[in-house]
Amino acid sequence: MRVCLLFVLLLNVYGFCGSYSKDQYYTGGFGGEVFISPINASTEFNVVFQLKRLIVSASYSIDDDFYQSWNALFGVDVFENKYFKVVPFVGGYDPWMAGLQFEYRPYISGVANDVPMGIYWCVKAKYVYKYGENACEAGTGKDGVLRCYVDGSPEGPEKNKQIGKHRFYLGVGLRFW
Repeated sequence: MRVCLLFVLLLNVYGFCGSYSKDQYYTGGFGGEVFISPINASTEFNVVFQLKRLIVSASYSIDDDFYQSWNALFGVDVFENKYFKVVPFVGGYDPWMAGLQFEYRPYISGVANDVPMGIYWCVKAKYVYKYGENACEAGTGKDGVLRCYVDGSPEGPEKNKQIGKHRFYLGVGLRFW
């Protein structure tokens, strides 16, 4: 029992616990995010809205393996303190997506009586599994090299093939809350 109390006290001292209503976590807000994959240079641009723990994001994805498109993502804020936030999410259309996002906030402003809105910027890491139609419509040439057809003709064995890919992204965000 004493060990549990000591553990909770240490978490509270270092800011990992707190009164979420007093500290105004999970309150909501809006913002933007930019992600780049260090593995294949795919990119995502997100517009994010949060109400309590529910997060809705409009995501524009540029990925060589999938069609460029807007997708709606839905997440739940499962953990948040002054510096960290963890959000699992699902959504999309083509491709369908599911993943987990980690956020670190090196700066967060408080909301005071004379300032109606707070602001923070954050550094993010995100894992995403994408499943959808292959945008490449690839085929193998006589030299054995895999190519995408640039004329738009739906030729080759990869036409309309559903594929799944794992993606890892690093990003930055700016939120108003």
